[in-house]
Amino acid sequence: MDKTRTTVIIGGKEYSIVSTDPAGHLHRVAIYVDRKLEAVGKGIYSVSPLTGMTLTSLNIADEYLKQEDMLAHLRQQYDEQQELIGQQRERIAELQAQLLRLQQRGGENR
Repeated sequence: MDKTRTTVIIGGKEYSIVSTDPAGHLHRVAIYVDRKLEAVGKGIYSVSPLTGMTLTSLNIADEYLKQEDMLAHLRQQYDEQQELIGQQRERIAELQAQLLRLQQRGGENR
């Protein structure tokens, strides 16, 4: 994939990024980080740029890890549901076989 250079603005400062990701995606990420940085700045009266970026990074990492945990939980639930579905399909097959045997016996008795 070709790399392209994109300029984004975070915290009022321009950053030049080289990436294989589309420019639109990089701008979306930058806007997200900029908004998070702005929210951190609103919560603290006097914060250095480094402290603001550090706190923003911590907030984003926290969100990310919580989402990872939620995804792991949802995958576990999915796996459990798939197991139940498999058990129910086996039970349906057993009942269908039993029904067929009963129907065949009923035909023999006529």
